[in-house]
Amino acid sequence: MSFSTDSMVVLLVDDDVEFRTVAADLLEEESTRIKVETVSDAETGLEQLDKGDFDCVVSDYEMAGRDGITFLETVREDHPDLPFILFTGKGSEEVASEAISAGVTDYLQKGGGVDQYAILANRIENAVERRRARVRQRRAERQFRAIFDDPDKLISVVDPDGRVMRVNDTTMEYVDVDREDVIGEPFWETPWWAEVDRSEASELAERVADGEYVEYEIERSPPWRDRYVLSGTVRPVTDESGSVVAFVASGSDVTEQEERKRELRRYERMVNTMLEAACIYDEDGRFALVNEYLADFYETTREKLEGEESHLIPKVREQHDGDPYAELLAGEREAVSGEVAGEFPGHGHEALEYHLTPFRTDGEIEGVVSVTHEITELKERERTLQRQNERLDQFASFVAHDLRNPLNVATGRLTLAAEECDSDHLTDISDALDRMETLIDDLLTFAQEGQPVEGTEPVALRPILEERWRGLPTGEANLLIETDITIRADPDRLAQLLENLLDNAVTHGGSTTTITVGEIGDGNGFFVADDGPGIPPGDRETVFEASYSTTDEGTGFGLSIVAEIADAHGWDVAVTDSESGGARFEITGVDAA
Repeated sequence: MSFSTDSMVVLLVDDDVEFRTVAADLLEEESTRIKVETVSDAETGLEQLDKGDFDCVVSDYEMAGRDGITFLETVREDHPDLPFILFTGKGSEEVASEAISAGVTDYLQKGGGVDQYAILANRIENAVERRRARVRQRRAERQFRAIFDDPDKLISVVDPDGRVMRVNDTTMEYVDVDREDVIGEPFWETPWWAEVDRSEASELAERVADGEYVEYEIERSPPWRDRYVLSGTVRPVTDESGSVVAFVASGSDVTEQEERKRELRRYERMVNTMLEAACIYDEDGRFALVNEYLADFYETTREKLEGEESHLIPKVREQHDGDPYAELLAGEREAVSGEVAGEFPGHGHEALEYHLTPFRTDGEIEGVVSVTHEITELKERERTLQRQNERLDQFASFVAHDLRNPLNVATGRLTLAAEECDSDHLTDISDALDRMETLIDDLLTFAQEGQPVEGTEPVALRPILEERWRGLPTGEANLLIETDITIRADPDRLAQLLENLLDNAVTHGGSTTTITVGEIGDGNGFFVADDGPGIPPGDRETVFEASYSTTDEGTGFGLSIVAEIADAHGWDVAVTDSESGGARFEITGVDAA
């Protein structure tokens, strides 16, 4: 008696109710694997087959309605390989022949005693096992065929002697011969191997024949196709005794992956040679590649940081509309730059300047390159400078306000005194009060013009020069404008700068001086030159300092204001000799519009 737990469900069809009961009990007693369900006729049997999952049918021959042969023929229409055993009390060669013609699996006569049930149980088990073996074989063949016909895999089957038995279509794409030219040939002499690799391939085949699992990689540039790289394995196939009966070579074309690795190594060298904290983020915003500077910033190692989520990207997303990181990955942006501040692991509150660009391999965007620079100290200096400027502005306004009140009182009293008496002292007092008024105005201008420029726009020099020239006491001085340059600037501050330079030229050059305004280079800047006495080389270092003046009437703020306005725009200002020996002031670093 079998004790396997691999059960078999049998449908027993017989119109004798007592026989059905006894037969079912005896079969289940003979084999613990067999579970029997019984029905009384073929019609009911067909209904049960449609409903259930049976491993075998055992049927009588003579039954009311359909007989056993007709029942078998009907079963074969929908279940062509289901084991069907005709177990009948009517035995004849004619019935047996007819049953065999209808596709019966086995034929057994009912006999006296219980021995026939042991035979029947054995035949049921054998029939079911054979069917299951066929099913397993077909499944294995389908699986092998699915693997063998994989268009992305190169597969060859080789016999124990190393001769090629089968190759799939994908494998044939990598050689310039017909399939018949490689079947039966030694594996190492096929065109997949270059001449220099064949001894290595022969050694590989020997190792596999000894039962070893071997990996390989082939890189070739044959005349008939582009360079390719194949990577795969050759593994032995053994029988039940462990003997190698064949071996299978399988592989994939990894040319693209190799190119991507090469590109990644190039980026890796680039990132590692940067003198700033740099990395490559993957498509999920995780660190894919990190240089030492970035690892040092986080006070950890590159290995521990790689694979972790970015601490920067969430902060970048917070300060932009939409999703700038997704737009970089989609190729909708070529760069995203800016500054962020916040908590970073191991640092507390930090300020960073960042620049993000797409990371491409073979033209495909696969991540984002990030370069960051810590600007915490710079931002603190900017805040300190801003506070100083604010205090300076408050101080200038306070001084100007507190001085103007007594100055207005003094001016009014002077007017009344002039009506009551006539004295040369009154004229000197009036001049002193006018100078104080000018000093106050220049002090306010000096404090205000040093503030950063918040916005610029295209401004033409010529109209401003002509307007400010008309408002100055120029006497017989001449202004020659030899440029039509337009630059980006704050219009009011640029006008103040030009007015101060023109006024300085007239004041120091005399009422008959000629002032020339021209362009420097190709829109890089402009100059204001005069034909006056010029500025001695020893004074050119201090000429832009506050309170510097060469006349008793000057306040010393005029050229200081010029320097402050230029610096607020990010321009450079310098003084040198003009062609006529006078002073030439050069403003460079401007943005020509």
